[in-house]
Amino acid sequence: ESTVRPLVPASFGTDIQDYQHRFREALVAGGSGQAVINASRLPVTESVHIFQIPLLSLKELLGSGSDEEGSVARYFVCDFAEAKLGSLTTDLTNRLGVGSFKDAYLGWLTLNRMSDSGLGFVANQKVAVKRMFTNKGLVRRGTLTRLQPRDEYTEIMREANLLLWSYGLFNAALSYVTHRVRNFAAEIPSDLRIPTLRFVDAALALVHKPVAGGSVVSATTLAKSYLLEEYISTLPGEKFKKFVHNGEAVPALAPQDPDFYIAEFLCFTQHFQYAKSGGLVILSDLQGSSTLLTDAQIMTSSTLTDEDVFGGGNIPAIFDRFEDEHKCNVYCRAFGMLPFQVYDEDAKI
Repeated sequence: ESTVRPLVPASFGTDIQDYQHRFREALVAGGSGQAVINASRLPVTESVHIFQIPLLSLKELLGSGSDEEGSVARYFVCDFAEAKLGSLTTDLTNRLGVGSFKDAYLGWLTLNRMSDSGLGFVANQKVAVKRMFTNKGLVRRGTLTRLQPRDEYTEIMREANLLLWSYGLFNAALSYVTHRVRNFAAEIPSDLRIPTLRFVDAALALVHKPVAGGSVVSATTLAKSYLLEEYISTLPGEKFKKFVHNGEAVPALAPQDPDFYIAEFLCFTQHFQYAKSGGLVILSDLQGSSTLLTDAQIMTSSTLTDEDVFGGGNIPAIFDRFEDEHKCNVYCRAFGMLPFQVYDEDAKI
């Protein structure tokens, strides 16, 4: 064994043995097979077509009253003339969460040409990569079965449409708040804390594969469909929270929770949406951080339609209890909401 005295950094003081021990450990670890990354755990990188989910106002979603003119804006479509090409890298070892219909993984998106807004405005943008699954009864055992490409696309389009309407309904409430603050400031308590909230930016990502024989006319190259969402980075000490549950129209947080005011504000937005729509719709299952919301559910009245709209989480029987469950709070009163007042078309809200 060498008797050469090592040059010990000043930070180690005179503890030569400790320094040599650490040096040995570092050399062994760095030069061993443990330093080689398992190829099966490498992230997956795919070429994708990206379709941004636009931030349409409620007025745009409602249209002009003409089916011919207004129908296009009422639901999300993948327009390949507007698609952007890019690459999506997904870390399948880093699952962010799993729900009743989809799970999410950490990913990074880079567009060939950066976007001016929405997802892809920076290279290698961190995103939540969400994908649908079936056989939800097996989730607890860690096994998921993916849908067939066409079915997966259909379900992801439902999710995109839900987000499109979430943007419109939520931003309508925020616009109303801005209107009240500007024009009725004297009626608003000076110490009222108004959250700064918005929904995450989102896009659809479609993965295609080459046509393998057969008729090109009847074949589809669609392989996978993802919902990409802006990654929610929480502040130090902050946690991802459920502010309002899907099953009841009351805050899901305890009054002593520091974010209880956010839950109350979101309950007010439900009151606004209920009144604005004439008792037809609210946003529920409101969750996220103190600044960003995600994965809301649109709940509609049983009188709306007999058709299945806005996915399996839309349970009209729960919505129909809203008037009984909602409790007007300081935000409802500050912003002039009367108990279940239904506003007419000419109301300046």
